Amino acid sequence: GFNNLGISLKNLGEYDEAIQAFKQAISKKPRFFDAYFNYGNVYKAKRDFNTAIDKYKQVLEIEPTHLNACLNMGASYKELDRFKTALDIFYNLLSYEPNHEGAQISIAEILSKQGNTREATRILKKALNQNPNSAELHNAVASTLFIDGRLEDARVYLEKSLRLKFDLDTLEIFY
Repeated sequence: GFNNLGISLKNLGEYDEAIQAFKQAISKKPRFFDAYFNYGNVYKAKRDFNTAIDKYKQVLEIEPTHLNACLNMGASYKELDRFKTALDIFYNLLSYEPNHEGAQISIAEILSKQGNTREATRILKKALNQNPNSAELHNAVASTLFIDGRLEDARVYLEKSLRLKFDLDTLEIFY
């Protein structure tokens, strides 16, 4: 239906048309939280983070434990440099799913931006104990160690990340 059309249009970069499709989906089914979620994703892609946040809040009014809405809302607050709010959201997400890798990495990114690389590294290493084959977590640890000036330690984690077939297109250093 309209939700799937909106997703396709968003993926093609046709954001205004996607928004119209999601509005149609919501008009047909006002409590269709996936349509609100995808609607928010369009605004996030457009870098209109305040509107994206509003849409994610609408998702959470209907489906309070929608983890991806929490994650994307926290990421939107992070993009707005509203780190305390973002951290609160990510820690709340962890109360629902304690090993949520995306939330753990997002918390570490914020802590690193705030200069607390040691705590960021601690959180990520704890996450690695739960998921030792996560390339993304190895990469995140490498990033925090790099920021902390621990280049040889960072190299070990980065090499492990690459061995785990990490998608090079998403490789990034927090800064």
